[in-house]
Amino acid sequence: MTVDTMTRWIEPHRVHRRAFVDPAVFDLEMQRIFGNTWVYLGHESEIAQPGSYKATTLGTQPVLLTRDTDGAVHAFINACRHRGVLLADDHTQAQCRHLVCPYHGWTFDLAGRLISVPMRDHQAGVFNEAELGLVALARVDSYRGFVFGSLNPQVPSLTEHLGAAAEFFDLFADLSPSGHIRIETGVTRYQFRGNW
Repeated sequence: MTVDTMTRWIEPHRVHRRAFVDPAVFDLEMQRIFGNTWVYLGHESEIAQPGSYKATTLGTQPVLLTRDTDGAVHAFINACRHRGVLLADDHTQAQCRHLVCPYHGWTFDLAGRLISVPMRDHQAGVFNEAELGLVALARVDSYRGFVFGSLNPQVPSLTEHLGAAAEFFDLFADLSPSGHIRIETGVTRYQFRGNW
């Protein structure tokens, strides 16, 4: 897929359908947009209490947004380090003390550390539990409670990325007398034949 090919799909008053359904465009978008810059993951109010988590996606990558017992916000790939099973279903939001893999019961705290492996003495080979915590996103930051993540460790700072758009986040947050807002979430799903 080349830029010239995609440019030919764009006309002054319409865009060719292939721009929205071509698998090569999808792959390019996943790489350049979702894999290479800041992407909104959720709002801190969705994980307001210690022990909260939210399952979401960053492009095609399943992600867990958590608040640990110390109140710190984390973002991890939503997959057990043992066999890659999802730790939480997509778009779930809940409270828990630990994240437990439904496959073999590996248990992680909300800071991503592996804290328990059932029948550890019967596991083949030697492994270091400290090295088998959840995989953190390369970058996580928030602005006025809006949490963003990136798979690219080299992205510019979030405030640099937001630039003048930060003013709109400020306007929205400042609608609240306290300057803090709470997002009430839900999921509405639509199906259509397109890339995303």
